[in-house]
Amino acid sequence: MFVFVHIGRGAGTTFRSVLRRNFGDKLLAIHSHQIKDHFGDDRATPSTNNLTDDELTEILNCHTNIECISGHFFNFPNQFDNFLPMTVLRDPVERVISHFLSFRRKYLHLGVNQLPDHMKYDYRYDINLFFKNWDYVSSKYGVPNGCVNRQTYAIDSNMNINQAIDRLKNEFWFIGLVEKFDEGLLLLKQKFNKLGKSFEIVYEAEDVAASVVDGVRYMSTKKAIEIQKKEKEILINDEVREKIKEMNEKDFALYEEAKRLFNDRLSTYDGDLEADLSTFRRELRTFRIKERIRSKAMHNRFGSILKRSLRIAKVT
Repeated sequence: MFVFVHIGRGAGTTFRSVLRRNFGDKLLAIHSHQIKDHFGDDRATPSTNNLTDDELTEILNCHTNIECISGHFFNFPNQFDNFLPMTVLRDPVERVISHFLSFRRKYLHLGVNQLPDHMKYDYRYDINLFFKNWDYVSSKYGVPNGCVNRQTYAIDSNMNINQAIDRLKNEFWFIGLVEKFDEGLLLLKQKFNKLGKSFEIVYEAEDVAASVVDGVRYMSTKKAIEIQKKEKEILINDEVREKIKEMNEKDFALYEEAKRLFNDRLSTYDGDLEADLSTFRRELRTFRIKERIRSKAMHNRFGSILKRSLRIAKVT
């Protein structure tokens, strides 16, 4: 079974959409709400710990014909000997900054009295308070700190950096990098092809710059990127970046090893990488133009149907 280990703010939503395009309903995405459905609200509130092997088995037993699963909450090591794990890693500083800006976007529209109970510190305008709030949440609820070596935790639940690096080398079937996302997809396509499986890798980038929060699109990707650039200029400085580095020593060691492994595998790419990458990006541009045209046509069609419905309602 293919297993996508989704690390937050690491292009995981986009990567999962590629998996969905290929696996269809044979992909099971395991989110917090499914965990709540199985084990109660307290199991995933306010944050979710990794699934135990027994819990994951219980969820899998409720489904048939599943070939791939994805989610944030898988334990490594685990008892499953049929897993082919995949993940995408990101520069630790950029991941934590993106994590902060995403949470900031989620609560930006709320008044102070509307903030959730677990938000002890109003961090929306101060990333240092975001770090402080994660310390509080992690301590009070016994969940991993989302700002401290979160990528290492995803690869080794015991936070053993040596085990995490060894697992990347020897157990993970695919390792991608956000910074070389397209190159990674070309590698992934070849890996599936070698298994005798076709694999379509065109994609529409999703949840870029926190343009989508809790499944709701707040703004266009272009506008979100512009706003996030301004937010970084105001809220993020060199001192913050240095602090994140100090907080994520294990993640930096893991990321450096992931880069080395990725580049080694890229060097063995079967074909002309530069030519294939250029062709792939032309295909992406064509695909995205078609998607925008299709989306606009559907929007116009929905608008026409709505107008007709309103006219009929007025007549009746």
